[in-house]
Amino acid sequence: MKKTLVAIAAAAAVTGAMADVTITGFIDQALQTTSTTLAAGTKTTINTIDANLNGQSQISFGATEDLGDGMSAYVNFSILPNINGGSGSAANDAGSGIGLKGAFGNVFLGNNYDQVRSTMGDADVTGFGATASVGSVWAPTNALAPSRQQLIRWTLPSLTQGLDIVVEHNNGGLSTGVGDSNGVGISYTTGGLYVKYAANQTKTSSGATTFSTYDGANVATTSFFDGSTANYQAVALTYDLGAAKLYYGNQQMTMSDGGDAAEAKWTAGVSVPFGAASIGYGHSSAQFTSIAGLALNGITSDAILAKYNFSKRTLAYLKTAKTTTSSTSASITNTSLGLVHSF
Repeated sequence: MKKTLVAIAAAAAVTGAMADVTITGFIDQALQTTSTTLAAGTKTTINTIDANLNGQSQISFGATEDLGDGMSAYVNFSILPNINGGSGSAANDAGSGIGLKGAFGNVFLGNNYDQVRSTMGDADVTGFGATASVGSVWAPTNALAPSRQQLIRWTLPSLTQGLDIVVEHNNGGLSTGVGDSNGVGISYTTGGLYVKYAANQTKTSSGATTFSTYDGANVATTSFFDGSTANYQAVALTYDLGAAKLYYGNQQMTMSDGGDAAEAKWTAGVSVPFGAASIGYGHSSAQFTSIAGLALNGITSDAILAKYNFSKRTLAYLKTAKTTTSSTSASITNTSLGLVHSF
């Protein structure tokens, strides 16, 4: 749901006209219990209050101006309030930027999640939350992994109903050693079927860059050298049967010029609605290969997510998830009871 403010004083003083500003966002908070069991059998448990289902809470301000002749300009400014940390976050989350729409399509310049990460999120039945979300094999991966980017994105004009094509370029700068990247996303929707393919190529810009893999309890790192290129491909497939919705996702990464580091990931799940409630189950698997060609950590993850919608904007959820390292049996388990309100 959107609420509109009329920016009277500021807009009138600068432009002589009034501007409509939309405010959207959500707050996600959960009681969480996280238990980590290492290969040696050592177990630690912590209790926290934090976001889980949607990642960090967010508030966004947006405005649009009709430029005539079928063109419009728009801006969006997103802020991540760090509720539990007690301080605000930089206004650099997905969607912050400026753009133009017209017969040429949609050109956006700013900060947003790239096409590979968005595709991975589309395939995750149990919520694409924090980067190292328990129960998901998606992340963290390595320092070159497609993520939030300072980018220019062009969404092409629609060639046929249901088909969307996006191309994007990023000049790096968010992470040390990360250089240019180029990506593309192609999606098609018809009836209950949704299919998306995305690809991304990212290069290092200087020095050594760290390759990190997540084993469910720890992060192992290796370095590769300047000039390496990471090539990502991802596929998401969902089908809404009415009585249930099916999910499948696959992501592959190969490294060139700097060794043979690679990763292969997949996930599958199903969500079943029961009136205002729903329950979903997802299983994921990932295999990481080090730069030396050795099998690194293989992990498997399982997650169950139950939701109850009090309204279109307010829901409660119970999520329990476990990620296990195949080679050492180390594991991490998380259970969250939370509330989400959007506005």
